Amino acid sequence: MAYLGDYIGYLMSEITNARAQADYEAVRIAEQYAKDPYLKHMPIPHFRMPSVSIDIPLIINNVEEPDTGRYSNDQMLSYMQAKFRKILPKQLDNISTSKLKTTDLNRISKRTDSIFASFKQLDQSPIRITYIADKLVSSVTEELKKNTLPDKLNIDDFTNDLREQLYSEFSKYLRRRPRLDITANTAEIKNAGPKDILAYIRFTITEETFEWTTVEEANIKTRRLVPE
Repeated sequence: MAYLGDYIGYLMSEITNARAQADYEAVRIAEQYAKDPYLKHMPIPHFRMPSVSIDIPLIINNVEEPDTGRYSNDQMLSYMQAKFRKILPKQLDNISTSKLKTTDLNRISKRTDSIFASFKQLDQSPIRITYIADKLVSSVTEELKKNTLPDKLNIDDFTNDLREQLYSEFSKYLRRRPRLDITANTAEIKNAGPKDILAYIRFTITEETFEWTTVEEANIKTRRLVPE
């Protein structure tokens, strides 16, 4: 048994791996062409998969009940604020807080607390975890830049580490979504009965490639994958 989303994810991952293997092979062929006096003037064979269509027969075993537990914005923000107060000191310890005065740390705390307070006033607005995390990281970074920090400190590394920590912790409070439990094993499908009682899914994957680029946000340079 498996969840439908996981099963489709496995298929898409395998298709991605197939494309990657094809690219590796293209690079190997390119090296061979470069060594040959005649082939080096010819284009390198390279194949793409603009679209892949797949028909999947499956058995639906169970549809999980949705998680009916609802949390108010105030509860979620209080949880996020408590996690942030634990994460930030540990991250600051990694960069040596000896250069930071108590007044500086208090200023950072006051500024970030005001961010949570402003969001708690918007009780009907949906909580955007990444937006809040980015806003907190940006505020901390701006305050740190006002101080004399160790020369060896890489502020970009600190910023990325803090952001990843907040993303990871904040996302744990997201509500669990109901899942669709299925069977996709060939042998079990054959024994399930007539084909007309099976469920079928047809989906088409369209290829889109990405490339690394460097972007600047709030005077901080970060690497990001963007569509080619």
